Amino acid sequence: MLKIASYLYNDGTSKELLWLHGTVACQYKGSRYNIPIEIWLQQDHPNVPPITYVKPTPDMYVSSTSRDVLPDGTVIISYLKNWRHVKHKFWVFHKFYFILFLAK
Repeated sequence: MLKIASYLYNDGTSKELLWLHGTVACQYKGSRYNIPIEIWLQQDHPNVPPITYVKPTPDMYVSSTSRDVLPDGTVIISYLKNWRHVKHKFWVFHKFYFILFLAK
């Protein structure tokens, strides 16, 4: 789903941003899971990376040993940390996100 929604930053400010949310299908230990995700495109995009989260349902959790997702669901992959708008494309990020969850 794609819409404009209010995003609340850690400093307490909020802005209207483009919000994409849905699920990414992945296989884990022989079972298929649909991992809920959110992607927020900031007003400065593509100069700044998208803000991304894994949003687990009540019966899911973020692993405390994950190198790619913080306990609050924030995605911290190197692709986002090293974002450079001239060389990083959103569609490549989306593909990387999909591969990240398929590999887990």
